[in-house]
Amino acid sequence: MVADVTLDLLRGDGEPLTLVERDGKHYLDPELLDGVPGTEDGWEVPDPFRLAYAELVVKDRDREDWWYPEGDLEVRLKPLGDGRSQVIASGRLSLDPERLAGGRPLERGVHDVWAYVQLLGVDRLVRVTGDGTPGTPAAAPALTGGRLSLPYWTGSGQLALDVDQRQRKLGQDAATAAAANAERGEGSSLALPYIAAAPDSTAARVKVTVATLGAEAELLPTPDSPAARLRLPARLKLPSGRHPVTLPKSATAIAYAVVRDGTLLRLEGPAYEAGSGRRFVDSVADNRQVRRVRRRLGR
Repeated sequence: MVADVTLDLLRGDGEPLTLVERDGKHYLDPELLDGVPGTEDGWEVPDPFRLAYAELVVKDRDREDWWYPEGDLEVRLKPLGDGRSQVIASGRLSLDPERLAGGRPLERGVHDVWAYVQLLGVDRLVRVTGDGTPGTPAAAPALTGGRLSLPYWTGSGQLALDVDQRQRKLGQDAATAAAANAERGEGSSLALPYIAAAPDSTAARVKVTVATLGAEAELLPTPDSPAARLRLPARLKLPSGRHPVTLPKSATAIAYAVVRDGTLLRLEGPAYEAGSGRRFVDSVADNRQVRRVRRRLGR
């Protein structure tokens, strides 16, 4: 996961804490000093960058280990107009679950993203938050190292990464995107463009339900593509027809399995619409008399 991060300071009323430039000098936000004795002429800030520092840290909830993700934060002045500016720290956050733990893969669990910031003499350890709705995905699920990593916004709005479905389940993050999948698979495999996959990742096993039948499926990286593929067993003890495929903790289908005589013919995305030629072939193949003739010819 890669994201742009900006850290700043806010006043108690939620407005930005600013500096005001006057005669080539910087002064602390006069609204912050309103009513403070001895600051009628302002509070000069000789060097806005003195001891200014910011970094991102990731905490392993289960083990209370702290790790430092890739991405440097630069402290700078952001012009706001009318001689006002704001001291901010900004940069790019890169969360690689295969390297984050001191060059090693993160262990299974939930990992919260924090930031340590020291600006204008104020130092704080703060949660990294965003515009996302609490409890929703922060980015697409990712298949790395044979495990699923699920970035999401916690109930308090903090960015977190669940590695290997310790607490959060894939079905929670896949349902909405899966509904728009119009791909048609070949055989027992279907592309899932809403699940990112590292090209060197191994397969991850996931439990699915096909109609009412529990089955073990695989998520695999797709050659020459950043997307994952869903692969089901070639044989399913189900009647002929088109059956929904669902993940645990979700009633929304991520795919539909087309089964005939216990054999999985193909997987289809929920939004897939067959053309007239495909519908004709399917209708002929589903005709009992045609199938009876084919079996006799096969003998």
